[in-house]
Amino acid sequence: MIDYTQLSPADLFYTMKEAYLKGDLGEVKEMAKVSRSRTRNPKQEDWLDACDEVNKMKFPDDIEFFETKQGESHDQKKGTHQLLSYKNSHPMYVKDFELTARYNFCIKCNDTRNKQLCLFNNEKTIVHEKWFKYEGDDVEGKDIFKIASNLFAN
Repeated sequence: MIDYTQLSPADLFYTMKEAYLKGDLGEVKEMAKVSRSRTRNPKQEDWLDACDEVNKMKFPDDIEFFETKQGESHDQKKGTHQLLSYKNSHPMYVKDFELTARYNFCIKCNDTRNKQLCLFNNEKTIVHEKWFKYEGDDVEGKDIFKIASNLFAN
């Protein structure tokens, strides 16, 4: 018997497809169990605990990031600068809720403009964010809503 837990999701899919086409439904059921066990089903009662854990976290600078093509920019007195946007390459989870780390970098200013962690609750369609930098300012531990509202008050 094959240990299906060692197969990548893509390999598991194709192996399951081959078994189905051969009519080996017993093997298909075994592979389906492995596939379902890989699905993360976070408990909704853990949401607030997960948010608290994120609030205590530092920004994970030591992980691998990839560039996203979001086309973001920021305005300076000298003109508009394009930002390079990055997101974590490998999935991260807190109590089975998906967590992403993102940041923006301006090459002309040689500065990180925004740094944040986002925790997603897909069942309730809500997001919890922890900001480390906002518009180039260090905002860790500060009320980001108050800072953002001051930007638009003028």
